[in-house]
Amino acid sequence: MTVVTTTWAEAPAVVEEYAVVVSPDVDVKSMDLERVRRLFLLRERYWRPGRSVKLIFSEDSVEPRSFLLERIYRMNYSGLRRLIVEKLYQEEIDLAPKVVASDEVAVAFVASGRGLIALVRTTATTGAGAKVVAIDGVLPGMPGYALRR
Repeated sequence: MTVVTTTWAEAPAVVEEYAVVVSPDVDVKSMDLERVRRLFLLRERYWRPGRSVKLIFSEDSVEPRSFLLERIYRMNYSGLRRLIVEKLYQEEIDLAPKVVASDEVAVAFVASGRGLIALVRTTATTGAGAKVVAIDGVLPGMPGYALRR
């Protein structure tokens, strides 16, 4: 009797990439990951004198939010809410970041506004009009891109 064994090739892991997008008026092509964190943590509040940074959050689903919390904020959702309330109370920011329904809406909003920044799935950036910012000189889809899960 001959026994035939087959091995199943492992399916390639699904890689989800996230892109930092900015409004067309923002004069930034690349930034390091630490600057991305400073911007999203509201520690760096101006692109240049007189041009404030405005955050846009997507309420799309749990996955992008968890990526943002883990990789950029390094805190949980309660910690993020507390950070925003503290910044408002200390008058470091005038308004809480705007929350929109999806990554696609976030990209459209960023593309049509001034001084805006968002972190979205790269699939939402196709033909959108917002600028995709390289992280440490590397764009989404390239080897070594930092915002990948």
